Amino acid sequence: TYVTLHRTADGEADEGVPPSLRQIAAALGGCTRLFVHSIGDVERLRELGLTENVALIPHGALDWTPPPPDAVRLLLGLQCFGPIVGSFGFMIPGKGLPELIHSFALILRSHPRALLLMVNSDHPYENSQQERERCRSLIQQLGIDSRVRLLDEFIEPDEVLFLLSACDVI
Repeated sequence: TYVTLHRTADGEADEGVPPSLRQIAAALGGCTRLFVHSIGDVERLRELGLTENVALIPHGALDWTPPPPDAVRLLLGLQCFGPIVGSFGFMIPGKGLPELIHSFALILRSHPRALLLMVNSDHPYENSQQERERCRSLIQQLGIDSRVRLLDEFIEPDEVLFLLSACDVI
């Protein structure tokens, strides 16, 4: 059994029981390999007595120098916006996209020229399309559709990097 753990820190209390890997440490010890992304993850698993089956695979980072943001904004026709907030990843529940949209609506109060650039492609699962419709509806309900660009089709990595290089924060 191979398990990739994207988070090893204890979670928030839910119904009085905090989610913790400590609760399933014995089962994790029986796995062939546990993949984690940071030294902190390795250390947390070591505290649980898990060492022999832990493998560190850091998140990948491309050796890429982004073009100047102002040039990218000009090419994309976004030079009249700022600041630009970006998001990236699959459009699935649990990613915090509705919360991001609500937060961005609040940002617009003090930064009326801001733009939210959502590079969030659909995932093959049905709940992805439902999440997209939920986000589109929320954007309309909040009246911020002129300040949000939602790109929900799959985009090649080099184009994603180009688009996100126009952002002030991602």
